[in-house]
Amino acid sequence: MRLSRKPIRAPDDAVAARLCNHQGVNSEGFVVLGGPLFHDRRDAGVRLAGALEAEVEAAPRLVAVGLARGGVEVAAEVARALRIPLDALAVRKVGHPGQPEYALGAVAPGGEVFVRDPGGIPEEALAGAVAAAQRDADELDRRLHAAHPSFDLAGSTCVLCDDGLATGATMIVAVR
Repeated sequence: MRLSRKPIRAPDDAVAARLCNHQGVNSEGFVVLGGPLFHDRRDAGVRLAGALEAEVEAAPRLVAVGLARGGVEVAAEVARALRIPLDALAVRKVGHPGQPEYALGAVAPGGEVFVRDPGGIPEEALAGAVAAAQRDADELDRRLHAAHPSFDLAGSTCVLCDDGLATGATMIVAVR
């Protein structure tokens, strides 16, 4: 199991700015957004595809990858509009043992793990939370790809899509 506690900063580029009502970057280097951005997941995918239309020519092996579950709906709209392949990635958050809705980190199939500073959580409790999330991710991945194998992403440019980011942990593990 590989644990990483390196922060990843959101990109500050023209595509993100056009898409997200970009309002700047805070003192820690993270993108700051304002107001409701989209009506629903479909709207988010359609608008993302529109923002990426000019990028398609520069990235001949473009693939839309949705973070399961909600991001798959966003990615499906991107794939449809841009006429590119669609895949799904079964990431799962690692919940805080005392507050399961708060993500300490996230996992992806195949053993990719990202965990923030656990702040005094016993190693055994953290390991249990990681193991449970990994089992969930591996099982969801098996179900998602039972009928259609994963797309070979080697040499591809991926448009990673999710339906929201709270702590960013699932996106961080997806990027890795």
